[in-house]
Amino acid sequence: MGASAAPSSRPAPMTAAEQTRLSWARRLDRWEDAPAAYLPALRAYADRGIGFQQIVLTPTMEGFLRRINQRLVAWGSDCVVVLEGTRDRVGETAFAFPQVHYVEFAAILLRAWVTLRGRTLDGRDATTSFEFNAVSDGLFAPLIAGVRGAPAGDGDVAFEMAKLDYLMGPSFKLMNFGRRCLRPGDRIVGTYFQPEIREPVFQALARSPTRRVTAAYLLLVTADEVILIRDLGEPERMHRIGYGGSWTYVPRRRGAEMSIAPRPDGRELLSIPLPTGNPLECVLEPHRSTQMEALVGLVAPARDVL
Repeated sequence: MGASAAPSSRPAPMTAAEQTRLSWARRLDRWEDAPAAYLPALRAYADRGIGFQQIVLTPTMEGFLRRINQRLVAWGSDCVVVLEGTRDRVGETAFAFPQVHYVEFAAILLRAWVTLRGRTLDGRDATTSFEFNAVSDGLFAPLIAGVRGAPAGDGDVAFEMAKLDYLMGPSFKLMNFGRRCLRPGDRIVGTYFQPEIREPVFQALARSPTRRVTAAYLLLVTADEVILIRDLGEPERMHRIGYGGSWTYVPRRRGAEMSIAPRPDGRELLSIPLPTGNPLECVLEPHRSTQMEALVGLVAPARDVL
């Protein structure tokens, strides 16, 4: 009899499901379970008596044009720490919740990300983002809730949701996106809906292809926050699918008043200033700006700037 063939030493290829799970964020039970590169920073926080209620590890993902580095995101009752693992070092960004100028959650199909901007614990003005598969977005819901804080009002959520019923025809999607971000106790001060704006690529042609100037968005002002909800729809393929959005929460304690200014193209620009860096900006159709002006007149800083 001939000798049997030696078993292959190569690992079995991963299934599609196993490869997909590699893009999921995962929760760690203890900071000691983190990869070794993050342990010195986490140990330093533990030595200072700073505890973490949740620790989540986001994956490294190799893209066609860019590499997404792994990040460890840890937060407690009043601060969040983001550690970024690169090939030769670990970057560190930490915010106290009251010093976060805004938090954004966004998702397009299975791609999701969170962005935090504010003043760090060591006094720097910084922006940090981390990306993950949208399947695991629930892991970060407590972080976003912590940054937003508890509503100061006593609004009835069903009553407040009904204020968005006017969007059922113009944008059922943004109506639901708006309802999704309301919490018990939130009280809506005012809203503004801007439909998508498109313009011809070649002005001289009667049937020119168009490009998007701005995606449809909903500005929702509550007693505690300015919330900008965008319909993420570029490129066109994504727009036809119709899934994708972002929620940017700006605490009104930041003290910045919104303003409207003309643009060179005849449209107008809404500016939502922040304590540092560039403001959040939205394009307005001129004939709709009076609606926004009425809302801007209602919005004044809820508290002094910290």
